[in-house]
Amino acid sequence: MRTRAITLLATVLATVRHGADSVTATLRFVDLRAGHWQDFSLRVRSDRPFRRAIVTVDPAHPGGRDRLLDRAEHRLACPGLHHDVDYAADTVRIVLPRTCAGGPAWVRVALATYLFRTQDTISDNPHDDGPVPSYTRRLEPPGQRGRPSEAAQAGQAP
Repeated sequence: MRTRAITLLATVLATVRHGADSVTATLRFVDLRAGHWQDFSLRVRSDRPFRRAIVTVDPAHPGGRDRLLDRAEHRLACPGLHHDVDYAADTVRIVLPRTCAGGPAWVRVALATYLFRTQDTISDNPHDDGPVPSYTRRLEPPGQRGRPSEAAQAGQAP
């Protein structure tokens, strides 16, 4: 059963884009299925305060519910935060408006997924093989001076 749970959680590709209006993370899974309690997390470090966008799916909400938290885990208002859970395509997309992240000049993100089961929680970190989500290199929006980085894929060094 643990192998099946890991397959449900296994991320095969993670892409992050820091665009002019938003930071967008897209995760593609081996076998994403409805009916489980799962969290999909986008952590953002930048020259502004830390933010974490979370999408939670469960049997009653297979399309998921999203929320934005600060470092102290306080919920923050972010009307433009949205997501898409597409079971047919095995993808989850999280879109965090730059305004909700303080309009950062650059971001470093860490992605994580969690599968909650009766007796334990299984997590996956699509950036590397470590137990804790690592952060990407700095990603800057289009037209920003400095490194011209619009997108990063999992596995690239920070």
